[in-house]
Amino acid sequence: MIGNPSDDEGGDAACWAHLFEGVQGADLGAVAASTAVRGPAWRLTDAELNANLLVFDTGQGILAQEQETHRAQQYVNNNLQLMATRLGELQAQLLHLDTLGERLSALAGVKREARPVRGSHAGQGGAFVPAPLGADELQREIDRLAREVDVRTDELAVLE
Repeated sequence: MIGNPSDDEGGDAACWAHLFEGVQGADLGAVAASTAVRGPAWRLTDAELNANLLVFDTGQGILAQEQETHRAQQYVNNNLQLMATRLGELQAQLLHLDTLGERLSALAGVKREARPVRGSHAGQGGAFVPAPLGADELQREIDRLAREVDVRTDELAVLE
């Protein structure tokens, strides 16, 4: 008879009991407590079953590694969010400077040069599908926009 898969025992004992025939019992708690070894401390190898006992110090092990990984991922995500926010601020500042420059140029009666369009595929149309930026690309774009803001600020100072 096949046991209910939701049984706490893992199903019908007859299904898996044969795996332990002839296997001597081991007190894994005692093995773990008595060993100075950290990592693999006990092993059972059989034709149908391989079992390992891993011993970790308190605060180590899989749960600790998962927590550390989660903290590191959270740190990276927070930094990327801050960088994306800074990128948006620089884009807004650049747009504001361009608008202000156009107004000042019109008031002064000076014609501003058209800005060259970046990229070799400019003006081809189609749907805009933004590619996600990694940390390096994001930082390069922040640096580029910061330089553009500086250049446009200098141009406005000359125009003034």
